Amino acid sequence: SVMLTFEALIPIAPDSIIVSLSVSGDPVAHQRPRFGRGKRVYTPNESRVYREKLMLFIRQSSPPVRDARTKFGVQARFFRSNRQRIDADNLLKSVLDAGTGAGVWRDDSQVREVAAKVWLGQANPRTEFLIYRIADPSPDPKCRKCGREGA
Repeated sequence: SVMLTFEALIPIAPDSIIVSLSVSGDPVAHQRPRFGRGKRVYTPNESRVYREKLMLFIRQSSPPVRDARTKFGVQARFFRSNRQRIDADNLLKSVLDAGTGAGVWRDDSQVREVAAKVWLGQANPRTEFLIYRIADPSPDPKCRKCGREGA
């Protein structure tokens, strides 16, 4: 069982936590891919480096699950050193992409509960986040088209 390192934004059962991390440094928002020379598509470096840093910390704290049926919740608190406006949803997307890259879940669609909060002008910039298992909130877990579970 992973310990809760900070107060959750939404109450959760401590035994459902898979990852509870605090990663130092300024949080970086997910940036859309850009078009370079010769119509080459690339992800801006700062965004990619931040995502890879989060992935490394997740991998070190939790073995990959890659379970296609489990549903997850993610809560994140972002502490930025400057007061520049930034979107909480784009910061959260960086954490979700890192969870996918680290193999916690197979696809972002398995994340059914999210919460994020942003603080600006902080002396100790960091990203704190929790990844935890949740019960499937859908009333009928079977796909209406194919009848399979977990769709």
